[in-house]
Amino acid sequence: MRRIPIRLKLAAALAVPLLALVVVVGVEVNAAAQRADEVSGQAALARAAVGPGGLINRLQSERTWAAVDLSGSQALGITAPVESYPETRADTDEALASFQRQTQKAGPEVAAAFAPAFEGLEGLAALRADIDSNIATSPNYGTSNNNDFADEMYSRYIAMTRPLFDATDQVTLTIDDQTLREGAQLVNITSRAIELFVDMARMHLIVGALHGGIDDRNEIDQAASRKVLWDKYNKTLLAAEAPYDEVIADTYPAEFNLGFTSLVERAMSGETIPVDQLTAPLTTTDWGGNKELRDEMAGEVTRIADDLAAEARVRERVFIGLALVALVGIQHQGEKWPTIAPADRRRESRKSDSVPCRSGRIVRDFLALIGVRREDMCPAAGSSRPSRRQAQSQGHKRLTPLMMCVPWVRHVR
Repeated sequence: MRRIPIRLKLAAALAVPLLALVVVVGVEVNAAAQRADEVSGQAALARAAVGPGGLINRLQSERTWAAVDLSGSQALGITAPVESYPETRADTDEALASFQRQTQKAGPEVAAAFAPAFEGLEGLAALRADIDSNIATSPNYGTSNNNDFADEMYSRYIAMTRPLFDATDQVTLTIDDQTLREGAQLVNITSRAIELFVDMARMHLIVGALHGGIDDRNEIDQAASRKVLWDKYNKTLLAAEAPYDEVIADTYPAEFNLGFTSLVERAMSGETIPVDQLTAPLTTTDWGGNKELRDEMAGEVTRIADDLAAEARVRERVFIGLALVALVGIQHQGEKWPTIAPADRRRESRKSDSVPCRSGRIVRDFLALIGVRREDMCPAAGSSRPSRRQAQSQGHKRLTPLMMCVPWVRHVR
């Protein structure tokens, strides 16, 4: 009985674990690719959820400047983050265009969620035209007599801004990753807190300066409902968990917010607050530091989203690398399979292939599974196998397991 060459024994011994490794790694590559796609989708949702913060910030700045300028509130020391119509409007337009591009990239669901907000913002041009007309034609422009018009414009800005908050809440609920979802919620809460702060400050200033303080039931109810929300927002921010607790510890404007809360409580108790104290919260250009808090929180969410997406892609590439290593091993062993000399091959062919070795059957079945004929790997007796150099010169590609499996790996990828 003819002895089996040691090279063939080694090749057969290694073929089974290598093939098993290819199958396992192939499954892991597929799972890693799906996970990477899912994480990338979650990261895109998180970026979309915190994205309106920049647009809301610009709209708030434009609105604040219009309210201050139309009513001549500069005389009271009230300021705006940006003090110029061309500058505030250009900033808003830039933020709007940027956010529209971002929502389109995030997918149809995100785009659909923000569609009503974008539709409402189409009225921005008409709002600006009305302001320009008032500036050019109204004798009340820049005086307290223009307060009614300024309040009307302010309300129209609010009507355009609120759908952005609602859409953000809708998108945030679709984020499955808990860390990203909590971060997006904190960013939105900070934006809402800024919106509420400006609204409360204006209300107490107008009521306190023009009507002698909060004294009727309607004013009390409005002030109380706003105060409840203000306390809720601040409580939620201060209870933030890791990793966002560090952002709160570093940037939350505790002194300013506590001082403003105390001012509101004094006004609600019926105390007559001096006008300079009522205007003090509105003399800051960054809403007492809350703008910085929102920017830092949004930056932290974006950083975490980017890190998660990058880690998922790295894991995917690691498994693809393992798959390639396994395939290289199969190629190396495949080159050792046809080691029987031509004369021996003729003798072996007469014995039939009815009793191949177990590893040989596995290899043969694997090659059949991926559509490779035995003739492609081991030419029949009497046929001439071109050398590697001859095959290259003749334009003939020798089919190897690695070459055959690369398309499969690409498909899995």
